[in-house]
Amino acid sequence: MWNLPRPALADALGYFDDVVDNTRGAQRTQDRRDLRALVVRRYALYEKHASAGTLRARFAALGPSLGASQRATLNGMYESRDGGACGRLKSAIRRGQTGPRSARCPYCAVGPPTQWDHVLPEAVAHFPELAVLNLNLVKTCGTCNGRKGTVWKPILHTYWDAIDGLPGCLNVALSVQGASVEATFTVERPANTSRDVDRVYRTLAAHCARLGLCDIWSSEAQLCIAEIRAELALGVEDGDDQADVERSLRRRARSLGRLYGPNYWEGILYAALADCAPFVELVCP
Repeated sequence: MWNLPRPALADALGYFDDVVDNTRGAQRTQDRRDLRALVVRRYALYEKHASAGTLRARFAALGPSLGASQRATLNGMYESRDGGACGRLKSAIRRGQTGPRSARCPYCAVGPPTQWDHVLPEAVAHFPELAVLNLNLVKTCGTCNGRKGTVWKPILHTYWDAIDGLPGCLNVALSVQGASVEATFTVERPANTSRDVDRVYRTLAAHCARLGLCDIWSSEAQLCIAEIRAELALGVEDGDDQADVERSLRRRARSLGRLYGPNYWEGILYAALADCAPFVELVCP
């Protein structure tokens, strides 16, 4: 889980107009233009409450306020997403998100980001006026997008929630039995936090529960442990001792922490392995 660069709201209405002007059907195009004033208000409301950490509460209180015809018209904009104006919108978001973080899903930090998630759903029953809002579109993996579905309450907003500034909330317990090493991830509340930090923590905890992330990380950890054991064993063959093994693990943990932040599951795993004397002894008897 990590933050990604935030698209600019200043560009959002330009993309909305681009989609409208490139959607087939003259009457539908006119309908979309007539809804532009509403879209302008909702975009501004979105940015205001996202920055204040009250986005979900504000839109939950607002609720759907459009008629069935208006909802269908706005949803149709996103349904015409194959290429064209919607494609240009998504390409612009991707261009602003380069680097190693863009290679994995920001919701789970495991799967490849192959699908687009609407943080607040564009579904007919929810907020179709946000269907092509760049601030509301996040590239995620299929697993997270499918598990989230149209639920829009307890999911971290990768553009707004201060995930990178949150103290470490993930913990991993290691069990070494013979040659077997197992990892179990849990989410823990940081001590002595401010109200804003506690709000993000509560969202993070709900996010992990909704997407089943602790189970995913615990499963993924098995492959990581097997790979790092093989790599460390080569070092031991070349003369590394237990102190070298620990240093190697800590160095990798720090490196991953710098790249992906304090709540990246793999970095936390390597730090725990460095502190686990039975694992170090297993690698370097």
